[in-house]
Amino acid sequence: MTTQEPDWIDAALPSQPATQNGRKVQWQVWMEEKFGSSLWLDFAPEDNWKIESSFGHGTRDDVSLTDGKDSWTIDFKSLSQVNITTLTRRAIRRIVILTEPPVKK
Repeated sequence: MTTQEPDWIDAALPSQPATQNGRKVQWQVWMEEKFGSSLWLDFAPEDNWKIESSFGHGTRDDVSLTDGKDSWTIDFKSLSQVNITTLTRRAIRRIVILTEPPVKK
C-alpha cells in the first residue's frame, strides 16, 4: 500500500525544504538581545524539517533538538523552545514565505 504525502509538505528527506502549498515554511526562534539586538533566527534546515513534520502531520508531539552541546524541546502548546538543562524558554513562530515563487513538485 502506498501513501501520498499531504499537500503541506513535499519533502521526503530532511535536506529538502518544508513546504505548504508549494511555499517554503520556516520555523524561527526569538533571540532576546542576541548579537546586540533582539531578532527572530531561522532554525537550521534539518531542524526546520523535523519541527514542520511533527506540526504538519497534526500530531504536534514535542520535538527534541540538539546541537551536540545543548538540547531543546519544541513545545507546540506554548509555541516555545525549552532548553532541557537551563529550562530557558524562548518563543517560536512558523512563517510561510510568500515572496519566493512556489516550490515545484
